[in-house]
Amino acid sequence: MNKVHKTSALEIVLMIFIGIAYISTLVFVILGFKLPLIASIICQTIGTILLFYTTRNQVQPPVDSEPTEEENPDMQEQLSELQQQLSEQTALYETTSDKLKQAEEENNRLIEEIESIQAQATASANATYDLESVTNLLPQITDYDKEHPSIDILEIARNVVDELSEEAQKAKIQVQVASSSDSLFVKAAPSRIRIMFRNIVDNSIKYMQQSGVLVITISNIGSDIFIVLKDNGQGLSQQETGHIFELNYQGSNRISGNGLGLTQSKAIVEHYGGTIYAKSTPNQGMGIYIQLPTS
Repeated sequence: MNKVHKTSALEIVLMIFIGIAYISTLVFVILGFKLPLIASIICQTIGTILLFYTTRNQVQPPVDSEPTEEENPDMQEQLSELQQQLSEQTALYETTSDKLKQAEEENNRLIEEIESIQAQATASANATYDLESVTNLLPQITDYDKEHPSIDILEIARNVVDELSEEAQKAKIQVQVASSSDSLFVKAAPSRIRIMFRNIVDNSIKYMQQSGVLVITISNIGSDIFIVLKDNGQGLSQQETGHIFELNYQGSNRISGNGLGLTQSKAIVEHYGGTIYAKSTPNQGMGIYIQLPTS
């Protein structure tokens, strides 16, 4: 005798519960809420299991009778569907957990990088040195400077690269100037900006200590000029990088010179209301970052 299964109130409640949990899981995946997502998946799994056992008890024939050929395939089909749902939910949970873990790792990496840059910028800005000595490092204004209060900083950068091309070739270093603009003007003494570039480029050529590339990127954003001088040389530790603009500082990779070049460059940048800091990692090169107001 066939046994017709009727959906009970408990089954309806469980199916509604599973549906709500499934929708919540999708919402939490989209929003990236980790703990609510895990709780939703657990609730959905529990509801599925309870629905399975409730349905099985509803359709199970009496103990003293054998299931018919028609009833047994129906039960097997329901069991297979529930197992498939459980497998899909388990796979969704594992995939979501992996994505959340990757997102957390990337977020932590970005936080560490931002904190590192901020620490280096703060160390550079707060570096202790004799203010009078640094002021004395500013080059004297020439008659040409007085006649040219506004200069094309791209032209000066390219001229400095040409002046140091022989030294760069000897060191097997390619120096490139990159910009999306044909010209970028700032109000500053040409001779001082030239010395700023020359000090930094010359410093990179000396201390890269291997063949490579130095790229000078210059761009204009709003009322500021941003200059990035990035090489792929030996680099320095974070601790040493925070001191390279200090007067007479000599790092562990000292080759020659009196340690005044970068200090003078810093004095020039700050004299015109700009900021300068460095970021470096051993064996990953050195980056010098400069911001200068256009007026």
